[in-house]
Amino acid sequence: MDEFEQLATAMMVVVFAAVMIVVGHLYMESQARKPPIAGAQMASMRTSPL
Repeated sequence: MDEFEQLATAMMVVVFAAVMIVVGHLYMESQARKPPIAGAQMASMRTSPL
């Protein structure tokens, strides 16, 4: 029975890693679609002059 538990745990780790890779890829694609100037404008709005 111990072998089946180890196999199940290993399969869960593999599935988790695959999901994290897909989610990371989708996030990177969504970030790449945004125009870079929008991020620069947001950064300048967050800082206040001294």
